[in-house]
Amino acid sequence: MIDNDTTHISKTIINGSQPINTDEATAVTISMSADTSVLCGFTITGGYGHKMVESDEGSTRWGGGVGIVGSNAIVCNNRVIKNLITESMVPENISFAGGGGIYIAPLF
Repeated sequence: MIDNDTTHISKTIINGSQPINTDEATAVTISMSADTSVLCGFTITGGYGHKMVESDEGSTRWGGGVGIVGSNAIVCNNRVIKNLITESMVPENISFAGGGGIYIAPLF
């Protein structure tokens, strides 16, 4: 956003649709950062969340596009599109799913 031209956002893409590890498929993760992180001026797409095993009975999946956990973050001037958390995409036993676009959680 150096030149205030918002057309750059559609051309600067973070695509999380082909993760190396499908258990960590959030397109952008900001976790445990002591400093303030800034995420500004991107199209964020294709993420399908971070899996956490809660117990033998199930797991959770959260933060398809952006996952912020225990961190100070500024998120501005982004397009967060086509990030999903659905049973058909992640067919394991899910006890909770949330934040298909953005998930923000305090320090656990």
